[in-house]
Amino acid sequence: MRQVYFLSLALLWALSPLFSQGNFDGCDPDVLLAVDDHYIIQEDDLPSFTENLLNNDVINMDALVSVEGLPPCFGVEQGSGFIFYTGSADGSNCCGTFDFVYTLYSADLFCTAHVTITVECGTDKGDCSVIVLEPRGPGQVLDDTGTVEDSTSACVYVCENSITTLLAPYSDQNTYDWSITGGDLIGPLQDPASVEVEWTTVGEGSITVTITGPAGTEVIQQCVIVGEAPTAGFTAPSPICLETDVQFLSTSTPGADHFWDFGDGNHSGAVNPSHAYTTPGTYTVILTVTAPLLNAEGDTVCCCQDTYAMDIEVLDEKGPDIECISTLCEGDSACYWTTSGCSGATYIWTATDANGNNVSFAGQGSPEICLQWDQGPFGEVSLQILGCGGICDQPTTVQVPIISSTALIAGPQVVCPGEAAIYTVPKWMDVEYDWTVTGGTVVNQDGNQISIIWGAAGVGTIHVEYESPFLSGLQGHEYPDCSGAGDLTVEILPELEFLSAPSQTCTDQSLTFQVNDASVTWSVNAPATGTASGALFTVDFPSAGIYTVTATGTPGIFCNPEVSVTVVVSDAPNPVIIGPLEGCTGEDLLYAIDSPEPGVNYFWNVPPGQGALSSFLGTNTTVNWSSTSATHQLTVTASTSSPPVCSATATLNFTAQFPVTPTGLNDDVACANQIEAYTLSTSGAQDGETFTWTIVPAT
Repeated sequence: MRQVYFLSLALLWALSPLFSQGNFDGCDPDVLLAVDDHYIIQEDDLPSFTENLLNNDVINMDALVSVEGLPPCFGVEQGSGFIFYTGSADGSNCCGTFDFVYTLYSADLFCTAHVTITVECGTDKGDCSVIVLEPRGPGQVLDDTGTVEDSTSACVYVCENSITTLLAPYSDQNTYDWSITGGDLIGPLQDPASVEVEWTTVGEGSITVTITGPAGTEVIQQCVIVGEAPTAGFTAPSPICLETDVQFLSTSTPGADHFWDFGDGNHSGAVNPSHAYTTPGTYTVILTVTAPLLNAEGDTVCCCQDTYAMDIEVLDEKGPDIECISTLCEGDSACYWTTSGCSGATYIWTATDANGNNVSFAGQGSPEICLQWDQGPFGEVSLQILGCGGICDQPTTVQVPIISSTALIAGPQVVCPGEAAIYTVPKWMDVEYDWTVTGGTVVNQDGNQISIIWGAAGVGTIHVEYESPFLSGLQGHEYPDCSGAGDLTVEILPELEFLSAPSQTCTDQSLTFQVNDASVTWSVNAPATGTASGALFTVDFPSAGIYTVTATGTPGIFCNPEVSVTVVVSDAPNPVIIGPLEGCTGEDLLYAIDSPEPGVNYFWNVPPGQGALSSFLGTNTTVNWSSTSATHQLTVTASTSSPPVCSATATLNFTAQFPVTPTGLNDDVACANQIEAYTLSTSGAQDGETFTWTIVPAT
């Protein structure tokens, strides 16, 4: 029986130099192979979810398994590949798509697999990690001329700094040319029809893929909304003492969900948790923050994440403890003490507010201090004990939650009409929050966090009031103790947008773009050139390629600084007619296209009275030229079958060759029973004509 062992992150870091030096050779499909997994879970099924990552792997030798980047709400069973749900009972913070990897190690082999977990909650959530592109898909709206017009309503959503897989229709006979705006193309995956993109720029982006094959050339375009991702970060002391609470202080985006992996098998969902390590060593602490990305209806379309890691060194001596930590109100007085110490010990205390400013206190140098707190949302108390053998000389720091009388509301202060945005204030235990909004509609309220869809351009306001009924009811408190409020004014500025934004055309053609403001600055990349006239911009495209047309608005006027559209310019076909340039009239003569292009339709035409065609459509036709016409001309129009519809014509002039015309005989008098010789006179020199003589009467 083959054994699989769990490999700790600490051991993995220790072995990483060996991997980088090439001592491991990758997968062997007969012995060791890790296979990618994708699990789709409904919200109601979360509490019972468990899966074995190794079920479909090939493991024919003893192996170690390491799991990296496990997402929030899920855990892994030590010593196996079983993953399971660890989040809240209703899964409210676990919706969306999450990616992580695991690696199998055995002897000189290692093999890595990617795992995707999609948790579907409430309304359908888009899978922000995969975009499937289809011909004339939802992002492409064709006008009457076959031009693809801009359609932001059909844009797909992705997260800033995320990596998305793009899938186009695949054929091994096709070539693929990709162009991305708003992100960086990382490279192809298993075939050129599937690539990965890392999205780097918040706002509107685009995907363009030009597919060329036996059926011709096809362009697929898709607009993308790149949503702002949260930023993960935290501070923590290192080295730290054994079995002593370590205070982790998040510097991440306010309002984001937090998931802490302390590196010793323990986790936390608090914003600023404390944790004590029971074994000396070095631990990698990983913080994953998650924030929902909302569409115009306020629905969560995907969850954006960021991670931050830090190594924490744990010493082999216990540190001092600090007692009497609890949530307080602004202006409260409190005393803090330690049970640690020894005779002759030196006690060094510090107290700071949330901004790092020192807070005065009484009792420095003793086992106990007393102070009065001012503004929150928290304060910190630190103690270092020197001169005691067996007590770690590193300071212990604890965080004291303080309910402030005023709170800063975090969230965007400039928005567009119809934009959905999330706002938060600090979260304190047992505090009730009451929100009031003008200029927008509240679509979700969850304690210290609110989601708003903003209305028409103007000014919006947010007001929040909060109170701790428990603390305000304790002795020594009366209203408005343990309560507070916050206000934020939001500018709802109009959106700079295209009124006309064609995105495909042919070489040597012009397009006109239009936005909803005349005081914009226009630009287009070379060799295209444009002529601006206020809100209008006419661009000439001299050669095939991919171009970006941008309109930049006046700062402070619009909620978005600029708008751009990607334009794909394609070459027109180049038809060449082959066939006889001269000949006789009245005969069927064959004409064809020299080297027909795939995906191109050919339409034949002869002017009225000049001849008759056997076929008007196809790569060849026959013409029976008329003898009564003075001129003879054959025209073919070549048009691409997919947008943009580019056309070109070719013309062939035919010279008709007519036989000479008899003009008379040398003698028209003869006697019976006498042989006569006749000579025919003609209108010109004879050139191989055949003459047929007739005698009437024949005898």
